[in-house]
Amino acid sequence: MNLAVSDNLASIRPETLPGLHRTRRLRLLCLTMKFTGLRSFALEMRSYLDRRADVDAVHVTYFPPLWVKALCAHVPFFEEWDYAVVRTVHSWRLHLSSWLRAGGPLDLRRFDAAVCTSQFVGLAPADLRASSGCRVVLFGDSTTRNNARDLGFDDAVHRALARVEHRLFDRADLIAMTSDWARRSVLDDYAQPGHKALLVPPTAGHVSHRSPRDRSGPVRVVFIGNSFVRKGGDRLLRWHQERWQDRVELHVCSSEAVADPSCRNVVWHGRVDRDRLLGDLLPTMDLFVMPTTSDQSCWPAVEAQMAGVVPIVTRIGGIPELVEPGVTGLLVGKGDEAGFVAAVESLLNDPDRLDAMSQAAQVRAPARFGRDIVLGRLVDRIREAAGLPSDPATAPAIVEAR
Repeated sequence: MNLAVSDNLASIRPETLPGLHRTRRLRLLCLTMKFTGLRSFALEMRSYLDRRADVDAVHVTYFPPLWVKALCAHVPFFEEWDYAVVRTVHSWRLHLSSWLRAGGPLDLRRFDAAVCTSQFVGLAPADLRASSGCRVVLFGDSTTRNNARDLGFDDAVHRALARVEHRLFDRADLIAMTSDWARRSVLDDYAQPGHKALLVPPTAGHVSHRSPRDRSGPVRVVFIGNSFVRKGGDRLLRWHQERWQDRVELHVCSSEAVADPSCRNVVWHGRVDRDRLLGDLLPTMDLFVMPTTSDQSCWPAVEAQMAGVVPIVTRIGGIPELVEPGVTGLLVGKGDEAGFVAAVESLLNDPDRLDAMSQAAQVRAPARFGRDIVLGRLVDRIREAAGLPSDPATAPAIVEAR
């Protein structure tokens, strides 16, 4: 049961929160950073927990106030020595602590566990863990050392951030990551014990299935990503206009993409509400293509497969773990434009293979990424960490380190 849902800390009312005394019900605070790309996890948790009779959940989206944003601003002319990202996470910590401390509007003593997305939102709960008794669960798609080693963010600022993250991991009760790529980093780079590091892949609940397509019409390709250039939307648009504009209808779902009426056979959707994306738009597509150059995970790749849409995505970060190459989707190397073009054309030219992969994705994805399976295991592990008995009706579900 969701007791309170808020997109602003200031609107939380104490009377909607759990009491200070423990019961057999899990009292859960789900705290999500406004700007994180992992907000899909928060939405999935909200939907799942609303049907859990043994959980009282409070969902809060954290919007930093203006004074926090001021402390986080970059200092001009000192980019190399500007530790803005470190100041940012410590500013969040300072502000959230005033809300989570004893007697505060979100007094952590009211909760058995706090699920923090992404992990640095957990700094304040970790500071108050001993005094509140609230367990700390971190959720993310990478570590700072993942990003430094594999994505090119190896500099003094990120090394300082990794030290903060290491101390945070030491104090957390559970650390959930969307991929084994990130989970292994928690174990190997941060020396965390196996029982703390959990694999919780992207998940999706109610996604409409793709209906069989009329092959007489154009193949429908969708790009989903608000960071249009970083995620490769501009390159996909160029390939489409140069090679496929007569045989492919390209749909662009991105708040950053500027509609260009001169582009043939392109539908510009702008930013698309997630419910509309999953319920109405995605199931009408054939291919999801995202040639990103810098990403840790790809939630839409999972949502696409659940709908029977075949993903073609970059082999980077934890993304390869989301696709069975040649079965439910295709993987291409970072920056390999010829490889992406060839991958798309291989399915455009073989509609029987495209249909077979679509059907395989629709069958296999629910078993791997189904909301009830993945989040059911996570919630039961949180109950265990909080010292509460599991609900026997909930199936186990998290793969953890051995």
